[in-house]
Order: sequence, then C-alpha cells, then structure tokens
Amino acid sequence: MATYVYKAKANSGELITGSMEAENQAKLLETLRDRGLYTMEVTEKTMNHRGLAMLFRPRVTLKELAVFCKQFETMVVSGISIMEALLLIKDQTKNMLLADILNEMYAELQKGKMLSETMAKYPEVFSNLFVSMIAMGEASGTLDQVLESLSLYLEKESTISAKIKNAMIYPAVVGSIALLVVIFLMLFVVPRFIKMFARLKTQLPLPTRMLIGITDILKDVKLMVPAILILIVLIYGLKKWLATSRGKALKDKFDLKLPVIGDYVFKMAAYRLSKSLGELLRAGVALVKALEISANVMDNTVISAMIMQVREQVSLGENLADAIASQARFPAMVTQMIRVGEKSGTLDDMMIKIAVYYDEELDNTINRLLFLVEPALLMVVALIVGFIVISMVMPIFSIYSNIG
Repeated sequence: MATYVYKAKANSGELITGSMEAENQAKLLETLRDRGLYTMEVTEKTMNHRGLAMLFRPRVTLKELAVFCKQFETMVVSGISIMEALLLIKDQTKNMLLADILNEMYAELQKGKMLSETMAKYPEVFSNLFVSMIAMGEASGTLDQVLESLSLYLEKESTISAKIKNAMIYPAVVGSIALLVVIFLMLFVVPRFIKMFARLKTQLPLPTRMLIGITDILKDVKLMVPAILILIVLIYGLKKWLATSRGKALKDKFDLKLPVIGDYVFKMAAYRLSKSLGELLRAGVALVKALEISANVMDNTVISAMIMQVREQVSLGENLADAIASQARFPAMVTQMIRVGEKSGTLDDMMIKIAVYYDEELDNTINRLLFLVEPALLMVVALIVGFIVISMVMPIFSIYSNIG
C-alpha cells in the first residue's frame, strides 16, 4: 500500500484536496471516481523513479504535450502500431518524466489495457478532456483525427501562455531595477538624512518615522532575518489558504470582478469551454457528458460551477442555447449561434466557430491587459519613491516653518 496526495473536483465545482492509501494509482482513481470526484492531480508521497524524474523535470509542458500528440498522430497515420509509436516517442523525448510515463504506459498496453485507460492513471499529465477524447477516438477508429485536434488545442493553449510570459519580461526587468534603486536609496541616501534629523531632537512626522523604521530593519541583520521569515510565513500561509476550496472560490470570484483581468479570465474560460465542447462532440461524446468534462478542465471554480448548472439544465431536457442564455455573461450572439447549431445538427462545428471568435477576443484582451501593466508598474514605483521623497522633505519644511 502506498499513500497518495490528490487534488480533485466535485460535481459542484468545489476543489478538494486530501490523502489516501491505495494499492496503486489506478485503484485510487477508481475510488475517487466512485465518490463522484474528478481527479486533477495525484502525487505519491514515497520517492520512486517517477518522483526522481520530477525533481529534474517538474511537469510536462503544454508545448511538449502538443508535440507528443503531433508525433503520435503522424505515426498512427503512417500505420505504426500504438505500442511501437510510444517506444519511438519515448526515445525521442528529452523530458524525463514523460519518457518514464510512456515506458509505464507501454508496459500496461502489453497487458491488454486500452490507451485511454493507461493515460487515465496520469492525471497530472493527461487531463479528463484528453483521456475522454482519446477514448472516443479509440472507440470510433478516429484516433488520428482526435490526436490532431488535441495537438492544435494544446498548441493554442501553449501559445497564449508563452505570449503572456514573454510580454511580462520587460515589466519584470523594470520592476527589478526599480526595486534595486529603492533599496539603494534606503541603505545609502536615507541614512544621511536620518543623521541630520537626529540632531534636531524634535518630533518627526509619521511618514518620516515609518521610513526610519524600515531603514533600521534593512540595516540591522537581527531585525532583517525575522522580518524575512515572517514575510515568508505570511506568503506560504496565503498560498496554502488559496489552495483550499474556500480560498480558491473567493479568489476566483475576486478575479472575475477585476476590470480588465476579469474580462480576460472569462474569455479564456469561454474559449476553453467552446473549444473542448466542440472537440468532444466531434469525437462522439454525449452533450451532458461533454459539459461535465469541460467543467472539470476550467481553472476558475465559479465558471466551473456555472457550466455544471448548464449541464443540470440540459440533463432535465432544456436545450443548450437556453441554458447558456440563463448565464448572463454570455453575449446574445453566442447563444444564437448555439441555437442555430442545435437546430441544424452542427453543434460541434458551431462550438468550434465560437472558439475562433473567443480566440480573437482573447488576443485583444491580452494586448489590452499587457498595455496596462507597464503604466501600473510605473505608478507603483512612483508611489514608493514619492513616499521616500515626501518623508525626507516634510521635516525640512517643518524646520523652515519653525524658523519663520
């Protein structure tokens, strides 16, 4: 028996974390599935071969997973067997974790397991959406088409993530330089003023006293070390709290209410919903099941719960367009497109078209968000420097006022 730490979602969209003993990871997943939980991440507490791989390569990136799908699809189309394809990809990949997982999958396939069944054992790499589409591809004999769709989907997700990271490089550099400048002022410039103020032997203004206190902490190791430790504990505590179901739910609600960020979060979720729903329907997954799977690939618990509510309405006989329309955030154009798709029997194609629409909207929102980052950062730096300057100038004005 081994102990596993897991992160899963309930049907309500609630995020649940915990630990459980099981014979193996497959038994754990089966137990959680019986409880109505959809596993998102599983980690074994004991250090094993895959644990060692994760030390050197913490995860499989979206880009690597997209390349895996593309290579797999090319080999399947070429007539290479699934087992042989896995071995070939394993030998080519540079990711130790992915190579280790593919090797284990090969061993499971030799025992007669289905490809989707073996992938389901690694939720930290293959999501519910991924596994469900592979299962439908196997059942319908369209595995190559499914792999191509997954490759395009993951490639787009990777592109969006890379675009945001690259655009944040410049603000990060500016912020780092600004931080160094502030530290220089606090350590070498402010102390000169403090010595001058000390000779005045008068009550200093509150901002000046605050600045002197911060400078004392930065210069005194005995104060600096506890301050850093307290800051680390506070950050760690906040991170742990945000990982809880209540903390994440409050954060997700707050994110959606923020001016530009909320728009980005919703459009990203809408893109993922329409894209995943379209691909699942195209692969032959029933609408109610497709909505359930799509809800569990959402990062935002509020939107996940909203999709589960749509699923409940659809399961009771309501059409998708009306169920989506009941959620006020979706524009009328989207619900009308869904309605047309339902009436014409081309809902899968219509959802892909909606994904294209949100893809373009998402690019515009990202550009607008990144355009606002730089002035916001400069404003923060200006406020910090302004606080330092005002704190230094106020006592000087006070001196002149007394002289007058």
